Amino acid sequence: MQSLFNTYFVGLARVGHPIFDAPITPERFAAYPQISVSRRGRANGPIDVALANHKVERRVALITTSFHSAMFSLPDSDLILPIPANILNSVQRLKLPLRSFEIPVPLEKVNVMQAWHPRFDNDPAHRWLRQTLKACGRIDP
Repeated sequence: MQSLFNTYFVGLARVGHPIFDAPITPERFAAYPQISVSRRGRANGPIDVALANHKVERRVALITTSFHSAMFSLPDSDLILPIPANILNSVQRLKLPLRSFEIPVPLEKVNVMQAWHPRFDNDPAHRWLRQTLKACGRIDP
């Protein structure tokens, strides 16, 4: 296994979303329907644990497997999408009417890693791919 980069989560919502009308507290953050991105179809995760420490619970209205597909649900809704900060630049290039904000509960950083079967340790093509992915993790998106 090899660490590629660290990131953290921010909130993403449409420009003009009512969450931007007042300071964003855990209670206000949890009051709006949210999107959960999960390969396994899970609605809950670290954000829910952090919100529980504030005695609040969010409502997940949509579960999808991709952050990039999830963001297209935002412009015409009051949904909120927690999204890794490292992909915000690619979101902004799409020119969607979206705005990011700091999630109002403490969350740990996410260490994005790559893993492979040991039989590929010395495979030249696989080594090249791992090195290329590692180099991409050092570049600002």
